[in-house]
Amino acid sequence: MDDPNDRRRVLVQLTPQAQTIAERFYSEHMAQSQRLFERYTTAQLRLLLEFVSGGREFNEQQAALLEQRNRSARKQPPGPDVITDQER
Repeated sequence: MDDPNDRRRVLVQLTPQAQTIAERFYSEHMAQSQRLFERYTTAQLRLLLEFVSGGREFNEQQAALLEQRNRSARKQPPGPDVITDQER
């Protein structure tokens, strides 16, 4: 169905059959996750989330820097120690 707030988007909804299959497939995963989360207080979970989010942000920044360096390196002519295909 069309998204009433954004004409570029389309909203999808699982059929009852797909919902049943998904519940069977993910039920053990969800139960295990619930057991795991119950070990921690809300404050501890907030700390874990902050830690993981910070690590993710750092990794995304580092990946962007590497991508920028790779793009810059591709634009530069080869250095004197690089043999190009034409020189072979």
